[in-house]
Amino acid sequence: AAGPKATAISEFLSANPSIKEYMILDDSASEFPDALKGSLAICDPRKGLSDMDVQAKIRTWLSATQ
Repeated sequence: AAGPKATAISEFLSANPSIKEYMILDDSASEFPDALKGSLAICDPRKGLSDMDVQAKIRTWLSATQ
């Protein structure tokens, strides 16, 4: 089942159909259903965006969407 964050993101995307590409940054994959996990980057809450793995995922995503 989707958690409150996933529900809010899904509602936002439904209300804004022009958004086709997006990435979700969060510290818990369990909150998100499989339908959103392809757009999910899990961040260690102690490192956040300083985590090199997260930075690599964002760079890869940005390269694919340009």
